[in-house]
Amino acid sequence: RFKDVNDTLGHLTGDRLLTGAARRLAGCVREMDTVARLGGDEFALVICELRHPDDAEPVARKAIAELSKPFHLDGQDVHVGASAGIAICPTDGSDPDQLLRHADLALYRAKASGGHACHYFAPAMAAEVAARKGLERGLRQALERGDLELHFQPELDLHSGSIRSVEALLRWRHKDRTWISPEKFIPVAET
Repeated sequence: RFKDVNDTLGHLTGDRLLTGAARRLAGCVREMDTVARLGGDEFALVICELRHPDDAEPVARKAIAELSKPFHLDGQDVHVGASAGIAICPTDGSDPDQLLRHADLALYRAKASGGHACHYFAPAMAAEVAARKGLERGLRQALERGDLELHFQPELDLHSGSIRSVEALLRWRHKDRTWISPEKFIPVAET
């Protein structure tokens, strides 16, 4: 809800919120670890020398809990939330860009699960995103080519035999002449 704070209380208050969030995050890690603001309201925690990959989750949960406590700014309590995506080096990547991309995919999953959660990166996440991007591209091309068809399905009253209503259904006939299920493309079209 960082954008809401900027929009309603102003950028100076938003800056104070970010400073307070950074302080709280720094309190969740050891001196040898790093807290960095990536931009906007995104922060990265670089946790060094974990004994086991599972040791990242308690740190993430502590950070989420700290950021969920109210911030006292300009005489009012400001509530924000947090989610965390976790990528482990070298399992999930060995260079910073790859680790950040994978942590971002895990973060997306945490937010999609309702927020205030943390998720570890899994290779299947990258495959899901690639499939979704492919579906997005295909849907754009389908719109350009006119491959989407509107079908009408009547709802009958079985007692009288009359049409009670009509449901409009959008169907996508892929260029290879197969049908793409609306369950796959409607969620993509809605975003």
